[in-house]
Amino acid sequence: MGRLAAFLILAALSTPFQVFAAACCGGGIPVPALILGDENANLSTTLTYSAIDSDVLPSGVWRRRDVTEQSQTFRLDSAHIVADRFQIGGTLPIVRRARGADTAETGLGDVALNGGYEFLPEWDYSEWRPRGVGFLQLVLPTGRSIYESSSIEQLDSRGRGFWAVGTGFTLTKIRGAWDGVLLGDVHRSFGKEAKGTVAGDLQLSPGWGGSLTAGAGRTYRDFRLGASLAWIYEDATAVAGAIESRGYVSRYASAALGLIYAPSRDWSAALSYADQTLFGTPANTPLARSIQVSYQRRWAR
Repeated sequence: MGRLAAFLILAALSTPFQVFAAACCGGGIPVPALILGDENANLSTTLTYSAIDSDVLPSGVWRRRDVTEQSQTFRLDSAHIVADRFQIGGTLPIVRRARGADTAETGLGDVALNGGYEFLPEWDYSEWRPRGVGFLQLVLPTGRSIYESSSIEQLDSRGRGFWAVGTGFTLTKIRGAWDGVLLGDVHRSFGKEAKGTVAGDLQLSPGWGGSLTAGAGRTYRDFRLGASLAWIYEDATAVAGAIESRGYVSRYASAALGLIYAPSRDWSAALSYADQTLFGTPANTPLARSIQVSYQRRWAR
């Protein structure tokens, strides 16, 4: 049961609800692809459908959209052990955004590469000590930012569009049929010059960001039912050039509920629901509700 629970926690973290990104393209770095169990490698495929029907202004005022925006994200995550407690991983997202029936854009989101180190291994039993994995992450600006969009609808924006580096940790603990997880990160995005935008040439200066996710679940035979709550924060992005703006801080919380089926150590499937409208005091962000299905394949050491 304990080993199966470890696999289920791994599946829950490796196929996350993009809790590090607002409904589309406003959040921070992606949740890293990591190995948290005893396997040598894993590969996850995830399909997420999100719908945005509200925006929150910098003042905290909610404004309902006249036309709902939808997005579909197909994501590949993979991680591999390279030396004892060291691992590498990566994330490749394909994003499709649509507004109404006739307007849609599809393309690559922000690609992420990461390296991890198991700093709290489970070499012997402890009733309270968790298993800990730290990570470093590099995010490539392969998804266009909202500032570089070529249309008013901004549907061709599929990421933050900045180089970013981050560091973080995961702590997991299993006690019988119950498990818990804590995941945190701090990251820094780097400025860039955006030429030929709809508004003209711009100098973009983002800042720091961070997130904290807490979750718990219970395993019964081949199933795990779990819930999590994530808090996400991003510094303001200052804009200079054709237009001038100091920007506004972005923040929101995302609650998720998921069911995972893992009949063996080799694979698992998951169904999840996430809602960014339930908790916290969001500001300067779109808010979405999402449904996600995922499949993960694992290879033993």
